[in-house]
Formats: sequence, structure tokens, C-alpha cells
Amino acid sequence: MLLEFKVSNYKSIREQIVFSMLAGKDDSHEAELYSLGNYRVLRMASVYGANASGKTTLIDAMGYMAFLVCECTKFQEGDAIPRRPHKLSLSEPSELSVQFEMDGIRYVYGFSVMDHEVQEEYLYHFPAGRPAKIFDRDRGNFSFGAAYKRELTDIIEKSKGNKLFLSTAEAWCRLPQIVQPFRFFKEQVMVHTSEMDNWLPYSTNEIQQNGKAKKMMVDFFRKIGVPIRDILVKTEAKEISLANVPPQVREILRAVPGMAKPNFIEVKFVYDSYVLDLQEESVGTQKLFKMICPLMDVLSKGKILLYDELERSLHPAIVSNLLAVVKKWRGDTQPQLIFTTHDTSLLDLDLFRRDQIWFAERNPETKSSEYYSLVELKNVRKDENIRKGYVMGRYAPIPLKGSSLMEVLDGEHYGA
Repeated sequence: MLLEFKVSNYKSIREQIVFSMLAGKDDSHEAELYSLGNYRVLRMASVYGANASGKTTLIDAMGYMAFLVCECTKFQEGDAIPRRPHKLSLSEPSELSVQFEMDGIRYVYGFSVMDHEVQEEYLYHFPAGRPAKIFDRDRGNFSFGAAYKRELTDIIEKSKGNKLFLSTAEAWCRLPQIVQPFRFFKEQVMVHTSEMDNWLPYSTNEIQQNGKAKKMMVDFFRKIGVPIRDILVKTEAKEISLANVPPQVREILRAVPGMAKPNFIEVKFVYDSYVLDLQEESVGTQKLFKMICPLMDVLSKGKILLYDELERSLHPAIVSNLLAVVKKWRGDTQPQLIFTTHDTSLLDLDLFRRDQIWFAERNPETKSSEYYSLVELKNVRKDENIRKGYVMGRYAPIPLKGSSLMEVLDGEHYGA
């Protein structure tokens, strides 16, 4: 479970922000909270805000952290660490940290990186409710908890300045206190944005390999008014013609296994009297086809799904039902969903707690995205019409407040 996420100097986030999934004192929707020792944990959170306020950046930052943990061991010595600092803080480090739970143990992990160097990195856990060091790093200087010093010290020589020690250690040792945090990023965190949309291969593979998944998918679409009888999936490796490809690119494609002969996926929806390619279906139908299998994976394995603009191309009733599945989940797992949205119909305290509703805002003075939950705002009653208050700009700035698009696009601005 995700408990807390902190980030600074990443894209539009300049100053440090704290995004918490720890429940406050509010006693509403108690049945929808998870318990972790003395903590109560939210299973869902929504993020609202104007365009360019930083909603997507919050989701993307968590994906970036998982990417570095899982992929940095592939960096060669001297390679730059890919990062996107705030434009006004290019010479400052990007800092990210997360507090999470794995198998009943709470962990805190974080790092600070520049373009070519990991400046700081640390990992602590709370086996008996009190913090215990696993490792701490200050550039090339390392310190370890007494129980892990012997095994982790030998890995220092394998560590490089542009690689995270957690990732390097996971490749060379089997300490649960190292493996479990690495697994959190590799197996538990799922991020979906317009730039991270790779769910089609997963869904098609599930339908090909799992008869129950295919039946569930067909039944789901019939339930929402898409009267298909079957879904046909064909995956075929086809060789790409390299005749018109520049020689240097051609060499790279041939060197990487599978690149010159990738898999082409063909999906067809079978109706009573005709067949449609998936690309011929509506954008919303295509989105649902790609997301249903991953969503079931999130629920069945207790993963954390961070989804940017969940409602895009979907009917409000479908969005409400998808959220209801997470809200009412009573399996053995503890899935979490964090999503950004513009759907004001979901701004309802009968659906969400005040600490589950977050707002993103770009501070005009610091030029940094800021985030705060409804529970942090004063004088918000439990019976308040949240949707009306948001549309009126009471909780966060709204576009064009006090003016209209007609005024902006008026002919006078173009010398007409």
C-alpha cells in the first residue's frame, strides 16, 4: 500500500509537495478504509485542477520514480540520469521519496539525483513500529544497519554513481529488506498516462491465455450495451522492411532482439451479423478493452493504480461503476486507485471523504504546482455541495473566472 509520496523539482513541481493516503480523523466511509497498525489508509483519491495545474505531473512523478528503480541498472557508467527538473531549478537536485507497506512492514525509501549522479539515497523500515536503518547513502559514502552491514558492504564496489543502490543491491543479494522494496516499484505500482499507455499487449495476452478473462470481457461489453458475441485476437511477428532506414538506425534495430520483427496485434469484435476491428470501435470502447484486464489485475493482486484523466472518453455511469468496484472491493487484497479527473459529478461527499478529494494549483509566485486536500481547507461542512463550490472556484482556481472565452477571442485582440 502507498502511504505517502513526496517530490520536489520535477517538471512543474518546484517546491516539495506531500501527497498522503493516510486517512484523517473524519469518520465518514469508515468501511472503505484499510487498517495498518495504528494507521487508517485510503483506498482511493481523486485529483482536480485546471489545465496545466500539475495533475498529470503528480501521476508522472510516481511513474518516474518506479522507472529509475527498475531500469537504472541498465545505465552504462557515464550515462546521464534521465530527469526533468523544473525550468527554474535546473541546477538543483530532483528529490523523491515514498512511504509504503509491503507484507505488513512499513518502509521509507527516497533519493536525490542530479543529471549524472545520485547525491543521496536511503531506505528504512519499521519492523517493530520504530525506524530501523537498512542503508543510507551520501554520494559514494554508505552506512548500513547492523543487521545488513556484512551483506550490503560487499555490494558497494558494484555500485555506480549514476545507479540507485537499491536497484544494484537487489541484483546481487536476496535480503527480504532489499527485495521487498524493489518489488513494490516493479510489481505493485501501475501508472497510466497518455505517455505510458502500454496495456493493449497485456489485455490481448490475457484474452488469449485465459478463457475466464475473455468471457468476463465479452460479458462486460454486453452489459454496457456493446452486443458482441466474441472477441478474436491474433498476434503475429512481422519483419519490418529496413530498406529505407538509415544505416546507423538499421544496425540498432538488428542488434536489439525483436526490434526488427515486432509483434503486430489484431483485435476484432464479433457481432451477430458483422465484425469490426478494434480501431473501428469508439475511442471509449478501445479504452475499456485495454483497461479492464489491468484493472482486474490491480484488484486481484492488491496493486496501486495511478490513472491520469480516468473519465476521458467514458460515460459518467461507467466511471461511477468502475469506482464502485474499487470502493466495494472485499477480497483478500488491498488495491488502491489514485486518479486525476475533470468530472465534477464525482465531487460528492456521499461518494468520497474530504481527505480523498485533492486539488492541484499552480502558484503564480513560486511557479510551482501545489497540492492540497479538501480536509485541509477551513470551513468546509460535511453536508456542503462540493461540486457547486468547486465550479465557483471556492477550493481551487478555475479557468476564465471573471471573464469569458468570447472576451479572449474577441475581434479587437486581432485588430479586426
